[in-house]
Amino acid sequence: MARVFMLGAVFLLFSGSDYIGTKYTNVIPEPLMHFEWWWKPFGQLSSNITNIFWAPQHAIAGFLSTFLFMRYPQLSLRNAGVIAAATAGWSPFAAIGLIPSFFWAITKSGHKGVLSRSNLICSPVLLVLSGFFLTNGSASLPAGFIWNVSGFTINGWLIFLLLEVWIFSFSLALVLKGNLVLISFFSLFLTALTLFTFGQYNDLLMRASVGSLGALAFASSIAVVYSPNDIRKVPLIVCLVLGLATPLGEITRSLVANRMQAIDEISISEFLSGRKQLAPQYLVYEKSNNEVVRYDMLNLSELKFTSLGSAEFENNSKRIESTEFTDAALVSNDILLPPGIYKLDAILEWDVSGGKAGKNAAHVSIHRNKMLISIMTSRADGERVSSYFRGDGNPFKLSFGLGGWATGKGFIQLKELKIGLVGFAVGASPDEARKLE
Repeated sequence: MARVFMLGAVFLLFSGSDYIGTKYTNVIPEPLMHFEWWWKPFGQLSSNITNIFWAPQHAIAGFLSTFLFMRYPQLSLRNAGVIAAATAGWSPFAAIGLIPSFFWAITKSGHKGVLSRSNLICSPVLLVLSGFFLTNGSASLPAGFIWNVSGFTINGWLIFLLLEVWIFSFSLALVLKGNLVLISFFSLFLTALTLFTFGQYNDLLMRASVGSLGALAFASSIAVVYSPNDIRKVPLIVCLVLGLATPLGEITRSLVANRMQAIDEISISEFLSGRKQLAPQYLVYEKSNNEVVRYDMLNLSELKFTSLGSAEFENNSKRIESTEFTDAALVSNDILLPPGIYKLDAILEWDVSGGKAGKNAAHVSIHRNKMLISIMTSRADGERVSSYFRGDGNPFKLSFGLGGWATGKGFIQLKELKIGLVGFAVGASPDEARKLE
């Protein structure tokens, strides 16, 4: 009974060295928030507890399908397509995560089982049906190579792999020398996943890794419980202890905080009515003629502006000028972003005077809602400014110009603009977002 308990405990508490990662990157998570996001903005490798608490559809499907290949390699190869189709119905990324399990099973049982009637006849039909089900009504998702993501560095990528995959895999291989092929397959697959980004929050890395992490967690529990107690175990034990910060934080968080805001206000009718905040994970907002939908980084070139008020407007160069005091602005088309905390970075030139002492002369704002950047009487040439704001998932317009809940004269020109996701911590304010960044 003690061994059974230890097997389960090691598996459930399995995680990477996220605590060290937060110290290396100087990322301070919100109280009880995920430590895994220290490698932002590239993504995360979730602990088993995180997956079970926050994404059980990915965790259960990924664990079960991977363990089928590990426990019954020959039988699973004969029905690989059926297993993949069943897994994809719950989690298409978990189905992608079966790749290392599939090839490992071939090394154990040979490739002949792949050419079964199940794989040649039943599997194609089920996979096509799963494909139609998963893509029906969806739009395109952001995708690309990880080195094209803003903030990527080779050093950061190597440190992430070292703390999350390589050191642990090496420590595990020291104990389970007879399982080097299994450890290598799953470790190399995790390494390959970090080369790509796909999905709103790089769901590919988060969810396709579930099966591989589950397999390594299972191997770790076997190594800890059944391997002889000698010096070779020490590095593995150290890795497991360093990883405790994440699962213990998630367990504490699940006991003291709701994972959904205003949970009492959510009813079955709201799910059926298509409330966007409650939409399925893979349903992406369709792009309409007047909405800009982006998740990773929004640039100035993607916006269209219309003039508002009395002034001289140069739409192409994003410049507004007036010799008289006025309240005039260029207003963007609708911007639709998922709920979260965002940072606006802009480069502006201006030479403005305010119509009343103590009042702003120019501005950058969420149109008719919130002033993000207040510019007093002054002059600047290529000034870089920034501001944080919370998005609620509803469309909004961005505006900049003279005045803004006041009047001003002179000129202001928007040279560059970027809006990027900083975090999506429940209860975090825009001011607290600076800690997230």
